[in-house]
Amino acid sequence: MALNKFIGIGRLVKEPETREVSGGNKILKGTMAINNSKDNTTFVNFTAWNKTAELIQQYIKKGEQFTIEGSLKIDTYDKKVQVGESGGEITVPTKIAYINVDRVIFLNNKGDNE
Repeated sequence: MALNKFIGIGRLVKEPETREVSGGNKILKGTMAINNSKDNTTFVNFTAWNKTAELIQQYIKKGEQFTIEGSLKIDTYDKKVQVGESGGEITVPTKIAYINVDRVIFLNNKGDNE
C-alpha cells in the first residue's frame, strides 16, 4: 500500500496566479512558506483547482496563515540550457514538485469556511 498525503500550515508568500484552462476549469498556483524554526523556512509550491482555487483566491491574502491538504505531484518537462560561450543549447529533463490541493482550511482571516 502507498500513501501520498501532505498537510502543511504556512503563510501565503505572494498573491497566487489564477487562470482559466480548457473546459472552463480554473487553476490557481501559489507558494506557501512554512517556518520550521527561527532560521529555517521551507517554501512549498501548490496548485488548486476550481472551487478550491476560488476559495483561496477570495479569502487568503499575502502573509495570511492557512492549511492545505493534498498530494505531492512531480511534473517533468524539457528545459533548454545554453552551454558555454559558443551559445549552443542542450535539453535537460527537469522536474518540479508541488502539492495538488484537495482541501484548504482558513486559520486567521475573514473566511472560516472550508
